[in-house]
Amino acid sequence: EIIGYWPFIVKSNNANDKNIIYLLKRLFRPFYYYFLKRKWFYLYKSVGVKKFVTPEELESRYSKILSEKYIKNTTKKILKKIKTKKDILKLRDKKVYFGDLIYDTYMRYRNVPTVNINDNFLKKIIYKTIKFNLIFKKFAKEIDVFFSIYATYIQHGLPVRAFLNRGVKVITDGHLQYNKILNKKDHYHIESYKNFRKEFKKIKNKKECLRKSRLLIEDYFFKGKKSSIYNYLHFNTFKKKSGNIYKNLDGVIFLPNFFETQREWGKIIFDDFYDWIFYTLKIIKSKNLKIMLKPHPNIDSINPESKMVIDEIKSKYPDLKWIDPKESNHKIFKSIKFGISTWGTVLWELAYFDKTAICIGDHPGLKYNFTHNPKNKLEYKKMLNNIHKIKSKKINKKDLYEYIYMYKIWNNDSIKTKARDLKLKEINWQFSDSLDVFLKRYLKKTKLNDNN
Repeated sequence: EIIGYWPFIVKSNNANDKNIIYLLKRLFRPFYYYFLKRKWFYLYKSVGVKKFVTPEELESRYSKILSEKYIKNTTKKILKKIKTKKDILKLRDKKVYFGDLIYDTYMRYRNVPTVNINDNFLKKIIYKTIKFNLIFKKFAKEIDVFFSIYATYIQHGLPVRAFLNRGVKVITDGHLQYNKILNKKDHYHIESYKNFRKEFKKIKNKKECLRKSRLLIEDYFFKGKKSSIYNYLHFNTFKKKSGNIYKNLDGVIFLPNFFETQREWGKIIFDDFYDWIFYTLKIIKSKNLKIMLKPHPNIDSINPESKMVIDEIKSKYPDLKWIDPKESNHKIFKSIKFGISTWGTVLWELAYFDKTAICIGDHPGLKYNFTHNPKNKLEYKKMLNNIHKIKSKKINKKDLYEYIYMYKIWNNDSIKTKARDLKLKEINWQFSDSLDVFLKRYLKKTKLNDNN
């Protein structure tokens, strides 16, 4: 039996809504979620999922065996211990860690770039985390396999971790891979990037793999072509090469989406990206470093909320200079000695063009040693204070080709499916015609199989 699970444990509550807007949203939110749920239930029924369960139904199902008094008392004890934002990141029960899920859920569903520890919405998320952690542990006895698109936020990450702890098989959609079987030690939906080097050694046709990777990179960097390795970007960030080169510039800070999952790839040395940028700018101003800031290329499309952080930066540091998010990285790299990013793609790009790349935590190329990775804030501060003394790493291009092959091209799916044959991840699902694109590919593939 296949059961559909509706994951909305926490619903959006935008902190920036003005009173009347907030009241209107509160009034219409139940209708919005009602019709949203009906739409998805209808779609899933069409492919054979006939039974569905919601968080509200699970609450009702286990109400008699859950102690509301215990949940409230546990929540109160936790709230008393929270003195700083870092305390949130430590939260867990005996076997399930969920501090990072609470932190990221608050920012995403409150639509703010950092956490306010005194916010009632945070208290609500903690309360629901305690309750549903218990519920999922009970529910685990009724299921054998759990399929989830993500393993982030309370919505998806909490059932993933609770189920894994109770021996349920968990399969997620990957980041670039098409599926991944998780385990207690690796409960993230992203690729197991720490094993890339070991896995590449097992591949027989290494030269052909590196050749494919090199051609993809060169087509994108130097020929302005679209590429599967950058399918999340809406334009080629290397296409425009002409124009004036920036003069008297030391480096560039490449800004992230401030509202995405902060620890998707593992640990970072700051509580969040918001703390990181203002900490960084304070040091850079004190050292009079000649830097510019470049917003994320997708800021005008899928990351528009990050504009509020950029507006705050401009207000606090009006003298800072900015680079257009659509500016070519070719021009930028010709003008700088170093680049700083949280854990973005630009890190390996910097290394490819022999520039110093500095990041603040784990990232998919960590084991290829092409970045400078400070272990803590103090080490990061020393690095910035002595930025001109940092020696550029000697990067072997083959290592970068290997990294891109393993990260972007290699088929590391846990289970063989037709999704990869249809190249579903290359379809831009943000557009309404994406279903038509899928159907054309599916029908074409079906006809070919029938003919064979």
